This record gives sequence, structure tokens and C-alpha cells, in this order.
Amino acid sequence: MAVRIAVAGGKGGTGKTTLAVGLARAFLSTGEKVSLLDLDVEEPNSHLFLSDLREVNRRQVISSLPAVITEHCVACGRCKEFCHFNAIVVFDKATVLEEFCHRCGGCVLVCPERAIVEKEVVIGEVIKAVGRGLELVSGWLEVGQANPGPVIREVKAEQVAGDWVVLDCPPGSGCAFVESVEGADLLLGVVEDTPFGAHDFRKVVQVARNAGMRIFAVINRYGMGNGDGVKVCEEEEIEILAKVPFSEAAHRALAQGGDPYSVSPDLKGILDWIRDALLERLER
Repeated sequence: MAVRIAVAGGKGGTGKTTLAVGLARAFLSTGEKVSLLDLDVEEPNSHLFLSDLREVNRRQVISSLPAVITEHCVACGRCKEFCHFNAIVVFDKATVLEEFCHRCGGCVLVCPERAIVEKEVVIGEVIKAVGRGLELVSGWLEVGQANPGPVIREVKAEQVAGDWVVLDCPPGSGCAFVESVEGADLLLGVVEDTPFGAHDFRKVVQVARNAGMRIFAVINRYGMGNGDGVKVCEEEEIEILAKVPFSEAAHRALAQGGDPYSVSPDLKGILDWIRDALLERLER
């Protein structure tokens, strides 16, 4: 049974993708089979650090959306009353606001005139790539689609061969984050040592604890903030596995698409340390 490690950061830009890709490479260096799932489907970017991989499979993600048959609609309002997401408005006819729709199908069931049917739409893609023993599965949400959940679920449902599965989670602590971390064995938080970073990480901790997850933390760009990231970890009693200092040389290399595990001997050492620390704690 593969071990699933969710890498999350609360706010965007904390360095979670850098850590997720680097950690996947660190596990790979031990001879293990590793899969990396990019669940930030609105802006997937793990592939930017893995240009040597080759695509082996690509498939569409199809979802159902309600559509109104206007000639059958009598504007009774049953669908509007049922919808808890305010995705339907009714004037002379019912209209579905697709960007608010959660695709529950309830409006189809409650319509007495059978004026609402489900239509299939392409909402994204799932792309699998492999190379150097690493398997990358990325989800891509179509531009204009507002609900990333179905694409995230399809990425997680993809058959993977890894003994270790690293989940590169989306920023924030909302529905997309919850969908991403469901089923993970532990959460590794990448914390920015700033008020904003600490605030958003605390929200991530609250959600993860409600799900019964084990939580560990890494402080990224340590020394550049005001210490709030470390403080929130202490207050929430979360073990900090590593404090990663800022390195201009490493960041320049990463900005040019460098592999996080190869751009700096210091960063490689820290990633190996985090890997070994996780292995030790999973055995407890």
C-alpha cells in the first residue's frame, strides 16, 4: 500500500511545489518507486521542474451540468428552491449559472416538468508523464471552469505505481484543498515565516486536524520573515522538521526550471533530512 504525503502551504508562493518535487526526488534516490500528483489543477506547475519527463497518457475529464429545455419550463421555481448554491435563477424561464453549479443533479430530479436535463462538458484533462523512475500525474482545469473538485478526484483516481505518492496540493484551505488531502497519510506544511503565511497555515492545520491527519512542518525561506511561522507551529504543537534558509543562487536556478534536488548541495541535504525524518516518524 502506497504512503501518501500531502504537501500544502496555505497561501500561494510558500514553496510547496519546490518541496513536493524535491521530496519526490529524494524518495526516488533511495530506489523507491515514486509518484507525484499535481493537484493544483487551476495552475499546475510541477512539470516545469521536470522537463525531462515524457508524456505517456492524456485523457479528458468530463462532467455533467444541468441544462434547461426552455420550451418545457413553466418557471415554477422548484429547481431554484432546491439549489443551496444559488446556481439557478428564475424569471420567465429557469437559467443555470454554471460557475456556481456543484453538479449535484438535484435540480434534474425535482423538476416536475422534466425541463432540466444533464449535458456532458469537458472540464479538464489528466496528463501522465514518466522519466528517470518518477511518475507525474497532473490535472488541468479548463479555463472558465469554476469547480476544480472533479479534476482533482480524477488525478487521485489515476492508477499509479509509486511506493510513495507525493500530493502537491493547491493553496488555501477551501474545497480544493480538502479534496486534495482526503485519504493522505500525513500532511507536510510548507510555512512562510510571515504574518500572512502563519495565518493561512493555521487554517490548514484546523482543516487537517478535523480530518484526523498527522501534521509536520517545514519553514521555508527561514530568516526572511518575522518569526510568525515558527510561532504558529509552536502554538499548534506541530513539529518543525526543517528550516530552509533563503538561497539566492538556488532560487535563480529554480526560476530557470532547475530540479530542486539538484540545484544546491545544501538544499539536497535538507530534502534528504526531511525524507529521513518522515520515514522515522511513519514507523512510530
